[in-house]
Amino acid sequence: MRRATRAATLRTRLLRQDQTDGTYMGRTAPQQHGVHMQRAAGETPQPWLKLLRVCSIASAGIALVLAAAGAIAAGGEAALSAVGAVALVLVFFGITLLIGHVVGRRNPRAALGAFMFGYLIKVVGFGAVVFLLGAPAWLDRLWFLIGGVAGVVVWQATELTVFARFRFQLYDDESAPADGGDRG
Repeated sequence: MRRATRAATLRTRLLRQDQTDGTYMGRTAPQQHGVHMQRAAGETPQPWLKLLRVCSIASAGIALVLAAAGAIAAGGEAALSAVGAVALVLVFFGITLLIGHVVGRRNPRAALGAFMFGYLIKVVGFGAVVFLLGAPAWLDRLWFLIGGVAGVVVWQATELTVFARFRFQLYDDESAPADGGDRG
């Protein structure tokens, strides 16, 4: 009986430590007194930056593939056009995730409004740049289109996959009873 009480005390201490300072963030806690502890499921720390990092890596991967395909099929201008399109997609969507990170840290409830406002600003801003600057002479329109579509598809697929694994804390667990008593 004493061993079970010690294990329960250790479990409670480890879970509280994980909630307060993130000591075990996603890693298995050490085994003590014969009890193997795991981190309790909690909110994903800095979800928008993680999403930006993973989507940027995926976009860089598709940009390299398209650059090689474009260079082989149509030359250096095609490769540069495809990479430029993927980079434009990365900047366009990356700005939204940075806005979500900055606003979400200060006021999580305002994140959706900030996303919508940021999207409006981006559409107007990029539209103005396209109409004012026009297309450069070296741009291969077909490979720019291929790069843009591939960049959007890869970004969105990656974003949906990663976002589906995020955890957002909806309720304040701090007000739960510390003794693990009846909650129902």
